[in-house]
Amino acid sequence: VFLPVSAPFHSSLMAPARERLAQDLAQVTLRKPRFPVYANVTARPEEDPGRIRELLLEQITAPVRWVEILLDMERRGLRRFLEFGSGEVLKGLVARTLKEAHALSVGDPEGVRKALEVEDA
Repeated sequence: VFLPVSAPFHSSLMAPARERLAQDLAQVTLRKPRFPVYANVTARPEEDPGRIRELLLEQITAPVRWVEILLDMERRGLRRFLEFGSGEVLKGLVARTLKEAHALSVGDPEGVRKALEVEDA
């Protein structure tokens, strides 16, 4: 999926950012996640903290396999998606990729509260 963006994210032109992130990640202790964490590079959930660290670096210069990630999530029974942030790009990608899914975007604490109310209903 081609997206018009302001910088060459997820391409070889981001190599300097990858080097900087590697330095910063070396200072962080990662633990095994308590829920599935999908890697943009592999399009599947990862659990091993060392592998997650490697993949965080790889994703800086590698294409995002978003459609494959969504299809894997659908295969695992996921149908509801919540996007955190100021835009709705991922919400739109979900809508175009998974016809039976529902996606919601929230950009502030009030939006999170409302989203949680919907989930409880």
